[in-house]
Amino acid sequence: MSEPTELDLLDPAPDPEAAPDPEPGDIEAGVLLDLEAFPEKMREGAIARTALLLARQLDTSAEAMSPRDVAAYVQRIGVAVTQLREMSPGEAKGDATDAGREARETRMLRAVE
Repeated sequence: MSEPTELDLLDPAPDPEAAPDPEPGDIEAGVLLDLEAFPEKMREGAIARTALLLARQLDTSAEAMSPRDVAAYVQRIGVAVTQLREMSPGEAKGDATDAGREARETRMLRAVE
């Protein structure tokens, strides 16, 4: 076996963990702002991470994408944020969910009497 050459000794790629995260673009910053409204556990889940990934890709590659692809990315980001909104626990009293629960409980009590 021959001795390694100078090229063999070079590091083939930088350490990905050492690279700093790039500053978020406009779309990613908007998604991050939307995600602040959700509990921490939901912000770290797959749906939130997917929305952030799509936003980052859109920020960095929108010029190279077709308008149809851009629209699909924007739609998918909107769907992800909507899904999170629907899954998030309600914290405000007196919303439509509370009104529905109270009406159901009243009907159940009347049925028992």
